[in-house]
Amino acid sequence: MKNRPCSTIKRLLFMLVSACLVLAFWGAPSFAASSGQTALAMSNVILRQGAGTNTKALTTIKKDAAVEVLSVQTNWIQVKYGSQTGYVSKQYLFLLPSDEASSQKVLEKGSEGPAVEGLQKSLIALGYLKTGATGYYGSATQSAVKAFQKENGLKDDGVAGERTQSAIAAKTSPSSSSPLSFSVPEEFDATGLKKGAEGAAVKTLQEKLKALSYFSGDCTGFFGAMTESAVKKFQARNALSDDGVAGAKTLDLLDKAYAQLAGSSAGSSASGAQLSYGSENEAVKTLQKDLIALGYLKASATGYFGDATYKALKQFQKECGLSSDGVAGNLTLSAIAAKRAEAPSASVPASVNLSGTSDKPLPAPLPASPSGGSGRVVLEDWWSGYINSHYKRGQVATVTDVLTGLSFKIARFGGENHLDAEPLTAADSATYFKIFNHVSTWSARAVHIEIDGVIYAAAMNGMPHGGENIKSNNFAGQFCIHFYNSRTHGGNSVNADMQAQVMLAYNAPPQ
Repeated sequence: MKNRPCSTIKRLLFMLVSACLVLAFWGAPSFAASSGQTALAMSNVILRQGAGTNTKALTTIKKDAAVEVLSVQTNWIQVKYGSQTGYVSKQYLFLLPSDEASSQKVLEKGSEGPAVEGLQKSLIALGYLKTGATGYYGSATQSAVKAFQKENGLKDDGVAGERTQSAIAAKTSPSSSSPLSFSVPEEFDATGLKKGAEGAAVKTLQEKLKALSYFSGDCTGFFGAMTESAVKKFQARNALSDDGVAGAKTLDLLDKAYAQLAGSSAGSSASGAQLSYGSENEAVKTLQKDLIALGYLKASATGYFGDATYKALKQFQKECGLSSDGVAGNLTLSAIAAKRAEAPSASVPASVNLSGTSDKPLPAPLPASPSGGSGRVVLEDWWSGYINSHYKRGQVATVTDVLTGLSFKIARFGGENHLDAEPLTAADSATYFKIFNHVSTWSARAVHIEIDGVIYAAAMNGMPHGGENIKSNNFAGQFCIHFYNSRTHGGNSVNADMQAQVMLAYNAPPQ
């Protein structure tokens, strides 16, 4: 009995020490981050005003974008993304090791040595740098760093500091990044996925709805009003209760429809196999033909997955709201198959050669006064040579969009199979971008082009590309204008989308 107070004290001391150890071990969140550390978004994720899915959405952080960690809570991280500060669920972030970031030397224009050479090799591997790894940080390296920073949500100053180098390292060596060691359950209830849910299951739902043409937004992983509307459309079309909740029946039927889409694309690239840079086979060739038909690839279908195919595929993925990783997986291949299936057959004259062969047969000459049309618009065959020879380099013309009636001036600077032009002034560029709703796209629009007082039927795309001659027009590159029977430069083929829009322009009266 005399030893009881002593043993009680020992037990209390033991419990106190144990509690301290538990607090020391478990008290800090599993996300062992410190303020100022960098993390990368594992997928498109919503930046929220507060730590919860019921708080206001501020913006969408794009996949692989870098954010600065400000503070850590149980399941949410306060981060800074660009100029905005908000909260992101932990499950969407990769934490970059702080010891790796702190050991890096700032590299900038004029720097020289092995560190610069290593940076250049990484930028080359990621497709940002097109020159050799010389070890000297010049203008090309600075431009490549700027491009990487801009695409990954970093300050695009062209200086490779700690955050930029860490982000590049994570891109080239994913194993050097440590995923967050925790899990947050999806917001399911007894009925399934519904408005307000957020997570990987929602993103998969959105991607499948998008591939089936029910959903047109970005696949963010958040179940909002657009996703609910898409689910309702799918349910109504498939004789389900259109309550907007993706329950077991809806998800099961969606899986079947998606699998059917992927498996029913005979003659298309949706074969189910993953195609990536360096692949070489018939499946790649089929993929390239699909991308050419959709207007994304401007090269020939060779069967080898190289730079041109990689860039074309990334552009397609970006415009379709898919993860733009340049890899043709099941979702991307199914989306391509869906686009090919929904693309209307172009109403072009029988004389138009859509075979895509490398020769340039001249079609039968058109009559002096073509039948049909508005009567005031000329359908001039490009291969008659008249426009190509009379519309000189540097000459000014006026382009009018048929649907909106908006007009702007251009100057021609190139093109043999079709016309390559640039907006004449910054104001003309602004009109061009307004016509395409400020979205870069290879899709064509019907236009009238007035050259020397004559109005011709034509079509233009919304994709600035290539070199530029006018430096003061706020336009990076040129854009394509096709006439009747024009061909692409890369594949030397007649583009059906362009020709359909040319005919639309031919049948539309001038403004």
